[in-house]
Amino acid sequence: MYKEEYSYNDMKRDLQIGREFEFIYNGVTYYLSRTKQGWILVSSDGLETESATYNELLENIFDNKNIKDLWDKIEIVQVF
Repeated sequence: MYKEEYSYNDMKRDLQIGREFEFIYNGVTYYLSRTKQGWILVSSDGLETESATYNELLENIFDNKNIKDLWDKIEIVQVF
């Protein structure tokens, strides 16, 4: 998926309706998925972070930075 065609606002809208997505940041692949308890962020290098809401995960996703602030460094792979 091309980033020019998929914006931060598109991602937020998709998460609101329950979609999940896969992206790459700093060479690591991440999956943001729903669980019975809320949401989980899983990385290809073993990181797992759970939260009741996707907003909590997006607010402090990497080094206490909001994913919106890092959007230009993120490569969207797939939206489920």
